[in-house]
Amino acid sequence: MRSFLVLLSLFVCLTLNLAYAEDFDRTWRAVPPETLTVSEENDRLILTLTRDAESARQMSFVMHSRALEVEASTITFTLDLKIDNLEEGADALTMLRFDNAGGESLEIINSELLTTQTNEWQTVEISGDIEEGTNTVVFGFILRGEGTVHFRHPRFSADGEPSTIRSPQAPRAETAEPVETSGIAYDDLEAEHVPAIQALGQVWGFLKYHHPDVTRGLHQWDLALFEQVSLMVEALSEDNHRSVVINRLHAWLDDLDVDATQQSNADDGSWVSGIPGSVAKRLASLAEQDVEQQFYVGIEHGFLSFLDEPGYNHLQHIDAGFALLSLFRIAGIYEHFAPYRDLAPERDQALANAIESLTDVHAEPQEQATLSAMRAINGYLVSLQDGHVDLGSRPSVKPLQGECELPAQLIIIDGQLVVQSLFDEGSFDADFAPGHVIQQIDGVDVAKLINDSAPHYSGSTPGQVHLRIAGDIGLGACERAALSVVDAAGHLSSVEVERVEASGQSASRGPIADNLSTLDNAVYIHLHAFSESMYPELADLLSSHDDLIIDARGYPKEFVALSLPEMFAQEDYDFVRLNRASLTQPGQFEWRPNQPFIGAGYCDPCLDNWQGRIALLVDETTVSQGEYTVMALQGLQSEHIDVQTIGSTTAGTNGNFANIPLPGPMGTRISGIGVFYPDGTPTQQRGVRIDRPVAYTLESIRAEQDPILDAALDWLRQR
Repeated sequence: MRSFLVLLSLFVCLTLNLAYAEDFDRTWRAVPPETLTVSEENDRLILTLTRDAESARQMSFVMHSRALEVEASTITFTLDLKIDNLEEGADALTMLRFDNAGGESLEIINSELLTTQTNEWQTVEISGDIEEGTNTVVFGFILRGEGTVHFRHPRFSADGEPSTIRSPQAPRAETAEPVETSGIAYDDLEAEHVPAIQALGQVWGFLKYHHPDVTRGLHQWDLALFEQVSLMVEALSEDNHRSVVINRLHAWLDDLDVDATQQSNADDGSWVSGIPGSVAKRLASLAEQDVEQQFYVGIEHGFLSFLDEPGYNHLQHIDAGFALLSLFRIAGIYEHFAPYRDLAPERDQALANAIESLTDVHAEPQEQATLSAMRAINGYLVSLQDGHVDLGSRPSVKPLQGECELPAQLIIIDGQLVVQSLFDEGSFDADFAPGHVIQQIDGVDVAKLINDSAPHYSGSTPGQVHLRIAGDIGLGACERAALSVVDAAGHLSSVEVERVEASGQSASRGPIADNLSTLDNAVYIHLHAFSESMYPELADLLSSHDDLIIDARGYPKEFVALSLPEMFAQEDYDFVRLNRASLTQPGQFEWRPNQPFIGAGYCDPCLDNWQGRIALLVDETTVSQGEYTVMALQGLQSEHIDVQTIGSTTAGTNGNFANIPLPGPMGTRISGIGVFYPDGTPTQQRGVRIDRPVAYTLESIRAEQDPILDAALDWLRQR
């Protein structure tokens, strides 16, 4: 049963995209999404989970969260279930979980396992006594193994009374009518207004997560920002003295009944920098109070969620007010909830720079104004140095664009753009080969392209920024590109290369294959192609091999961060320490209790008697889930297993991300959980620990060598 507890608390769930009936709303989540189908019968939706031998992960589940807002002692979850087919060893169940306000699971209750055919609908019910401190109740149904299970008509009750607990998606205080304009034009903003507008935005962001009426959703808070910016700009048009700014902010606090006599000298670590001192002290009195309810932020399946933010998706273009709203929404979230905020020390100045950029935007044409505003917003995001933070937008704000790319994987080494490998497809001259240095693309110097592009690309480390630039630098029209290249002999030549359709796939390196292999008597797997269905074959190979190479140079195909190391774990161990922002004290961060490694609870087969050596291969393509997986595998180091991490600095972008809706054609996200080693060493902007540093060089690429893999093989040859 442990498998259900661990996986359900760790997997990031995806939203069901379907036309919802009354009993299945948008808060139901499915993982993996491809195992779910939806049908309709008598105006009632039926969810069907179907798994076969090729299905990802070992189980599928659908879950739903509801906030507990009533006095009750018992919660009951009921649904109709029908099992069409279960292969031998497969089973299904329903579950009920109680979480506190911080997203910690207080109690998990599972129904009895269902292992037999039913062919007819039957009613299944599960109840539980509400644990003290429960804030959210989570319901779910699960299918493990191969088979098909149908679910319909979920219903809920508290102490026998139906529908007495609500969905977390409360009716919004924001107006239901589409907001077409903020009423603030770009021409209204002046450069001398920047400090005042920034202070106003900081106060707005602070009140959003601290003022009791705002945190309960009693104000239309986005509209309040538009109103206050208009009032501030109007006041500044008459007198730009600092006292006008301070008086305007105090007047706003008066309107919100923030007691002027309750001032505090306390420094709670929340976001008050840049706010006038008398205003900051007044706000600090709010910060000393615990927040009982947060309207704009929540915990969903253990992770931060900002999905209640209005997205204004109907907007094709954004005016100055919506541009400011985007900046202040991001900044307020980052200051209060980003675990790595202190790793971006220049963020205040970057915010000021972004606001100042908006003062240079001309309102017409609208398309150009929106693009200029989005570039200003993206500049602020880049300053945060968080690889999870990136502006998704239509159109893209990146200077490197095109539908097709060069048929090669490129890498930046010491400022030079190097051809690392060629794609199988594409047409190119014989003089275009691995190890060639590209100096110009279509007549433009590569050095200039790299330099001009860098301010537009986010990343936690310089290597991650260069990786992203290298992935885009060859983009262009779907036609032949004219290149100037230098070969190994130092000869400069002009070549033409036919671009191919851009794949959009994340970068990966190493000999990737869909099947397992051996190299120099070592078993080799690549996480970019490895799946849990390969475990039996892996176990069979390791029965006669003492060495294992795990290549993590690329995003993992499946989440194996727990199940893979569990195959080898002989005892529990700590490999990670997590922290997350407090919802009751925004701006403060809480260390999650150290959880000893217990794996996914489902390894078949298990190799807990295996003794040998494991080489972990990493570079800047090892990012986020890949870094977390490496950390879990590093924890296997013991007297029985020798683990060495070999390669170069990883992306330094670790931790689950949280999405942030933005007005109109935009969206972004932040790293929502801080990931540290058990001793508190961060991984953000640093990457995972490396035992044997090895980097790519121009010489190694020209020799068609893989120095990281070669270093691993050299280590394994040492007996």
